[in-house]
This record gives sequence, structure tokens and C-alpha cells, in this order.
Amino acid sequence: CMQSLSGMGKEKRDQDAITKVKRCLDICEKKNGIEDTSYVKCLDMLAKIYYAFGYYEKAIPCFTNAMEIRRKISGEENIDYANSVGNLGLIYGKDIDYEKSLEYCRHAMKLFEKISGKESRVYSDVINLMGVVYGQSGNYEKALLYLQEALAIRAKLYGTQHPSYGSPLQNIGNVNGFIG
Repeated sequence: CMQSLSGMGKEKRDQDAITKVKRCLDICEKKNGIEDTSYVKCLDMLAKIYYAFGYYEKAIPCFTNAMEIRRKISGEENIDYANSVGNLGLIYGKDIDYEKSLEYCRHAMKLFEKISGKESRVYSDVINLMGVVYGQSGNYEKALLYLQEALAIRAKLYGTQHPSYGSPLQNIGNVNGFIG
């Protein structure tokens, strides 16, 4: 199902992508039910498409349902569940609800720390996100703490010349720009 999205043209991306993933959801539900990983992957894909196109109000229930189904299927100490929690932190950070975003990010951070450790890519991703959200909410001091931690982890993982190092570095620059 999801592979059919890759060849889509940009001119009709919104409706084509949404229609195809909804069809995939229907097929997966009929074949295996909703408590199946293929269904959850399609649901996650639909949420990401809604998110990418700026339809946040439609993405949130999809991300929430995917998270709940993953919790039911695999429990909370699972990387896919932790990613679902992080996705909700990401979307609520889009000027929707910073406190809710940080709540999801904190939960994801604890999960990633437990699952992958503090020096993992996924852990650095979520603390980078927390730094961004703190920055957007005006708490620049906390933003810099999280962003600097993300930067240090990525320097250890990838070195300072890797593109992944650049994201927290750019975010630090953005926050410093607001501080003046």
C-alpha cells in the first residue's frame, strides 16, 4: 500500500495521497483488523501526510489512535510506541498547545532513554524537539539547555561535520537570535 505513494506527482499530492492511504487503511482493517501493525503503519502514514500538508486537526486523532493501538499491541516500552508519543509532541508544538507538546515530549524522552539510552539518535531527536518547543514558547534558557544536550549527543554519534549535527546547531542559532 505505502509503496504506491512514492511515485506520486506533486500537482495532485494532497488528495491523491490522502485517498490512497485511506484506501490502504480500509484494506488493512478488512484483512487484519485495526489491532495490526500494517493498519497502524497506514494510520501513521495518513497522520504524517495530514501533518505535512498542514491539516493538524486531522493529524492529531490519527497520531493519537496509532499511539493507543501501539500501546495495546506492544506495550509502552517499544520504539514504535515511543515514536508515536514523539509525533504527538511534534504536532502539538506547531503553535497548537506548547504545554501538551512538552508533556508528550517528556514522556517520549523517558521512553527513548529507557529503550535506546541517552546517547541515541532518537533520544537526541526528542530533546532537540523539546528545545524547539521551549524556544517557541519563549523559555529560551530551557530551550538552550535541551538544544545543547542534543548537539553534544549528535557530536558524539556523528561528529561535527555530519548533517544531523546541524539541526540542533541551527536551532541554537534561532534561539540566540531571539535572545539578541
